[in-house]
Amino acid sequence: MSQPMTIAGVRPRGIPGDVLIEFVVGYQFRLRIGLTLTGKRTVPAR
Repeated sequence: MSQPMTIAGVRPRGIPGDVLIEFVVGYQFRLRIGLTLTGKRTVPAR
């Protein structure tokens, strides 16, 4: 029962764990993009 971790994470079952992981990854990704583009710690709220 090994499930490969995909960035998209599109699965029939909504697992809270995966959701949290995706949220964290997405948040960090946005942070990196924001820091790279603006060069500041300004994080726009969703």
